[in-house]
Amino acid sequence: MNISEIIEKIIIYVLAVSSLLGVLDYVGFLPNSIRRFFHLNQSDDTLKVLEEMGYDIKKIKNRNESINYPSELRDSDIEKVTREAMKKYVINKSIAVGEHRKIKMDYYYDLIGATCVANNAKYFANILSNYWHLTMEENDYSVEYSCDFIVTPKDGSPILGYEFSKIIKKPFVLHESAQRFKEDETDMRADFDCYPIPDKGTTALIIDDSSTGGSKICNTIKDLKKYGYDVNICLVLFEPLVKDARKKIKDKGVKLISVVETHI
Repeated sequence: MNISEIIEKIIIYVLAVSSLLGVLDYVGFLPNSIRRFFHLNQSDDTLKVLEEMGYDIKKIKNRNESINYPSELRDSDIEKVTREAMKKYVINKSIAVGEHRKIKMDYYYDLIGATCVANNAKYFANILSNYWHLTMEENDYSVEYSCDFIVTPKDGSPILGYEFSKIIKKPFVLHESAQRFKEDETDMRADFDCYPIPDKGTTALIIDDSSTGGSKICNTIKDLKKYGYDVNICLVLFEPLVKDARKKIKDKGVKLISVVETHI
């Protein structure tokens, strides 16, 4: 074997390993330590070739991600289970909700209060993770479902978000309602509480009890993007259909997914 053949074989092996690492990285099978060691970036060319060959890369990645989520409940059970559990924490009187634009409601589910109890927070977090598993197995793969960390508004249900993050073994980040300091506009800890700081360019999944008016969620999205994070999905237990939260969140480029709809 002459020198040119040796060089050619080396190049082929390097390209093969590079393509394999790139695909493993994209579909979520590559640990962060290995990604950092090799300084990996997604290879758009490699992924494009695979897609042209008929591989649905986003579908594969979502399926792989769903492995991390419990799947004890069936699709037909989960809405019924959620509604039954929520009944225990209903406020059966007329109240006004909304941070900026108040709207009266005949009843309201106080899951923020309910999830202050550890067992309740774990129970509802398990419902969310089961529902998320089912959602990622659906045929609509237009949205990127994988995430690198969980974030919840501090004025929402942070204990719920924390318990959810424990189930799927992802870092938890808390979004502040007001900036803690303003000296350094590049430090995300002015608006978020966490340790360690997530790498820029990583993806957040927003978790909360409900969408209600959408203001807290929209503020969270705005600050995530301000510091260079991606966010595609907001997952909540219930969505009151009395305000335009879904539209507001969609206008921010984020898809709202709710287990149940209320106030229909």
